[in-house]
Amino acid sequence: MTIIVPFNWPIAILGAALPHALLAGNTAIVKPPPSAPLATTRVVQRVAEKLPPGVLNVVTGEDQNMSGLIQNTDIAKVCFTGSVNGGKRIAEMAAKSLTRVTLELGGNDAAIFAEDAVIDDTHLDRLYAAIFDSTGQICMNAKRVYVHSSRLDELVAGLETRLNNAVIGYGLDEGTTMGPLHQPAQKAFVEEIIQEAKDNGADVREYGTLPTGDLAGGNFLRPALV
Repeated sequence: MTIIVPFNWPIAILGAALPHALLAGNTAIVKPPPSAPLATTRVVQRVAEKLPPGVLNVVTGEDQNMSGLIQNTDIAKVCFTGSVNGGKRIAEMAAKSLTRVTLELGGNDAAIFAEDAVIDDTHLDRLYAAIFDSTGQICMNAKRVYVHSSRLDELVAGLETRLNNAVIGYGLDEGTTMGPLHQPAQKAFVEEIIQEAKDNGADVREYGTLPTGDLAGGNFLRPALV
């Protein structure tokens, strides 16, 4: 079995797949994300020390060089969490050998507030976290919010209060509430989405202050409501 995990929450996602594979008596190969391989690799190494040699393995490298982890006839299943385009490529490769796949890809999740919804601090905090946790880099984050017109201003005001209080900065600083995006490519991707919204006439409101000094120019973006 091949398990391919993404850059966001890689160890948690590994924990959702690997134990079941091992308990069912399978050998496994784990492919960490190329942009953040170290923590996942170390976890796999520690677990592998408790198992017979060869039962659990880790292979690092760029995604384009990993076709053998999918097309090799010794691979009975591929479990992939990542982008839609990555899932398409894996499905195409796996189809040649009819290898079974589980694909957990990018979502387009919605939050819905009906006319009688409870919009208090507790629910606004949950909504804010559902949108912006991990700087929005989670496939299950809420990308769309549908709210009854009579409650729109109330909900927007609640989110704006939280966004105006966001502290953008180095992720390990105690006062930081929103860290950077994962890498320059991720920042460019989000900037492209925001610009696309503006080009299509959307009202884009950005909040917070970007870091200065040594952190200036990093992978930071001001959070936005569209």
